[in-house]
Amino acid sequence: MTTGIESETIESHASSVHDTKLSEITTKFEKQLAKGLIEPVESLFEAGGKDTWVSIRKLLKRETEAAVTELSACISGFELDEETVERMQQSLRDYAKQIVANKAKEESGKILIRMKDRMPEDNINIL
Repeated sequence: MTTGIESETIESHASSVHDTKLSEITTKFEKQLAKGLIEPVESLFEAGGKDTWVSIRKLLKRETEAAVTELSACISGFELDEETVERMQQSLRDYAKQIVANKAKEESGKILIRMKDRMPEDNINIL
């Protein structure tokens, strides 16, 4: 027979393990998104085609929805309320968008350098 204190301790420990496991799952999918987005987005910016942003949006949508779907499957056994599930899914979507935004900021600093590298030497002297 457990006392009230033992019961609270057990519940506290179970809650802690539960939260830790959910955090580990979230981290796993954040890493998956980073791996699926950072290098491909960088390559798309470097290529600098006319459809760069269209391609980035397609990549972002594909990678994000795959991660959200897998996350949902992983957390289905945790008996979470719908609001918590939606919050976790939105957090993952926001994380993916932030990866792209950060990469865009980083790459924007390199644009002038690339433009100069692509421009013939004669045109640089005109500037």
